Amino acid sequence: MDASGRSVITDRVRWPDVAPALARIAIERNEPRRGRLPATAVQFELPAGQSAEAIAIPADGLDGRRVALLVVTNDAFVQRQIALINRVLVGGALIGLVGSLVSGWCIAGIAVEPIRRLAGLADQFALENIDREFVVEDQDAEVAALTSELNAARVRIREAFAAQERFLSNVSHELKTPIAVLLTEAQTLNREGVSRELDEFVTNIEEQMRKLGRLVESFLTLTRVRDGGAAARSQSYLANELVLDSVGDCAAMAAAYGVSISPRLAEGESALDAGILGDPDLLRTMLNNVIRNALRFSPRGAVVSVDASVEDDAAFVIAVTDRGPGIPEDLLDHVFDRFAQGTTEARRERGHGLGLAIAKGVAELHGGDISAANESTGGARFAIRLPIARGLIVQQNTPRDLDPQHEA
Repeated sequence: MDASGRSVITDRVRWPDVAPALARIAIERNEPRRGRLPATAVQFELPAGQSAEAIAIPADGLDGRRVALLVVTNDAFVQRQIALINRVLVGGALIGLVGSLVSGWCIAGIAVEPIRRLAGLADQFALENIDREFVVEDQDAEVAALTSELNAARVRIREAFAAQERFLSNVSHELKTPIAVLLTEAQTLNREGVSRELDEFVTNIEEQMRKLGRLVESFLTLTRVRDGGAAARSQSYLANELVLDSVGDCAAMAAAYGVSISPRLAEGESALDAGILGDPDLLRTMLNNVIRNALRFSPRGAVVSVDASVEDDAAFVIAVTDRGPGIPEDLLDHVFDRFAQGTTEARRERGHGLGLAIAKGVAELHGGDISAANESTGGARFAIRLPIARGLIVQQNTPRDLDPQHEA
């Protein structure tokens, strides 16, 4: 197109009417010019959402005249590029955000992992593992300082428990003598010709001294279990004989409560020589306490089941099941704690809440454990698991229960 607006190639006009003006300006100023065209000026169909532009580029014609190369087109390519750029920006922003979150999470996880492990160790901290030191590898200065503080607190708690155990043991030993003296005096006192009130008073004194003596003996047993006193008297005790001995020990109490004990020994060849390595007296005290606890909570005429079995040829399991009211839900997780007692059940004879704590301590001392659960049909079930020791010479003995009348 020349400066007059005429095409130098053809006489047919194929560009919008406003294009010649744009070409003249480009020729006069000798520089490219561009401009957006209104939709009414475009003589070809535009896709929806697009517009057209005209571009005039000055140049020298074949005859020496100044002409302008005129291009009229829509902005489809520009729109595609803009859309592509927008997608790239949005995608990059999302990828960057996700990457930042993942990186932050990983970095935070790495930073707090030692503290998380330390918190896990502290959550598992209990009296049974009070001697185990808190150890966290790959510590920085802050985590090392926190670990040191926790270990120092653990040592202080351990020393406090040790002092408590020593005090309990010393007091119990000191109380045994005067209790024994008072009980002997009450038992040997000549009551012939005394008044009924005095006779009842002496009887009550005798009974209370027996209860106090059992409580002191319980404290001494707890101290013995805590100090690992059974290690010096380790013997192999036939597992089935343990069940028979304990059932015999508890027979008198069962008769007094009007409750029957139904024992079932472990059967099979593997059960014949199944022995438990440990202190026979403590083992019997453990099972006696669990059976007597079941007797105490069973209604008159009920049956307490004592079922023994061998589990995986490695553990001897004794399950004691009663037909009582079961363990209250708020007490189920604390039934083996010291002095743990239910407050709503009517009990025939009030104990001190130490029997089950002693039983669990004895089981753990022998490498085993005791669990408690309520039966769906009513009552509670206590399962004692003890490791079996085979290939040992079993010593026949008639161990004496540490506390024949101990109360759970």
